[in-house]
Amino acid sequence: RGVGRGRVRTLVFGPLVEGGGGGSSGRWGRTTEGDWSYPSSGILAAAVALGVGSLWLDSRWIGSVEAEEEAPRGGSYFDQWKRNYSTRIRNWSSPDKVFNVFASVTPGAPEASGPHTHMTVQDFANAILPSDFREENKDGKVHEIPTFFREIDLNGDGLLDYGEFLFFTTLMTIPRHLWGHLFNMFDSDGNGYLDLNEFKTFVEVMRTKSTFSSQARTGPKLNVSSSDFAQVDSVPAFLIQRTKGQSDHIYEAAFKEFMTEFHLAISNIEYQRFRTTQVGGMSAYDFAASLVCYAPIAEIDSYSARAQGVRNNPGSISFEEWLVFNAAMAKLEDIVQCMEYFTDSRSEFNKKDFHRAVEVVTGQKLSKTQVDVIFHVFDRDADGKLNIKEFHTILRSRQLKSVGRDRETGIKNFLQCISQCVRGESS
Repeated sequence: RGVGRGRVRTLVFGPLVEGGGGGSSGRWGRTTEGDWSYPSSGILAAAVALGVGSLWLDSRWIGSVEAEEEAPRGGSYFDQWKRNYSTRIRNWSSPDKVFNVFASVTPGAPEASGPHTHMTVQDFANAILPSDFREENKDGKVHEIPTFFREIDLNGDGLLDYGEFLFFTTLMTIPRHLWGHLFNMFDSDGNGYLDLNEFKTFVEVMRTKSTFSSQARTGPKLNVSSSDFAQVDSVPAFLIQRTKGQSDHIYEAAFKEFMTEFHLAISNIEYQRFRTTQVGGMSAYDFAASLVCYAPIAEIDSYSARAQGVRNNPGSISFEEWLVFNAAMAKLEDIVQCMEYFTDSRSEFNKKDFHRAVEVVTGQKLSKTQVDVIFHVFDRDADGKLNIKEFHTILRSRQLKSVGRDRETGIKNFLQCISQCVRGESS
């Protein structure tokens, strides 16, 4: 599987697996009895070796043909390679690998020493949000730490450890409309609150259901187990501080308030990451970049070229308008479905129709600048019509962030990919 590409390298594996030999037919598939038959051990070893070699070569600067194809985006060649590598780590690696790559601090140790055991808020932003393709904003600085992260940092060190990283990425994957329902499902005795043990059970179960955090392994370089994330003391303590009454009780209202503030902080970080000036709002080009950066690596070039077309748009987007957009996109699937039904009755879907669809579904009104940018970026042939499929694909990726996407890690899934390739299934 090409790293970050989401596809099987059929040219590498097909001939090897179909070539017979040994005690089997040389084909990988199911027998009539439903059991698995495998190629000979020599062929399998060769396939695995070539697969690992393919992964290694695909991640190398010198040996990557795909990296050469992605070179035109501006900035130094190394910066482009680094952005692509970071994207692949976010999208395809296990949580411990993501943490190891992006963490930059080890308390009490020299800055250059590693591996690092803690993240700054900037590191956290780098780990969950895409890299900006623009050279002038390649670092995506978070200039002001959101209030939420300052308040929850009870020991005042401004850092996140591995357990806290897993906890927060787990929370990012819980659908907003299920916050209260899931919380109350774990109130087993029906007393209206969760005690500390119930809360830890709740967050551990949420971790196992997360496409990202469920892949957590013991960090060999961190000396920390994935199960330790349920022991994050700062979060229950923070919630209890807000609860009137018993000191070990966490109520639904406090949890929902906590979740709301957490997502507001994530929105704040993302707004800062793509805004290229600390004065005034986000420019139209900044907003376009914040959308384009969620495109697949192979398509970044074409989308970034379209984003260039709004450089001269004088409009700007305030943080309040940014929040309105995020709230509206929380109902992306409903918006897209309404647009698709509507286009069945008409030959075009213009800006006025889009404004109306968003308002009808969400009750939110997007700014003129936001809609102008969306139509410019997702109007491939410049005919004034929105390409609904492109819009849906990239905005869905934006909603999920890297922690919400399905990922395949480990040798088991690698071998399953080979099997799918031989059977002609899509990956």
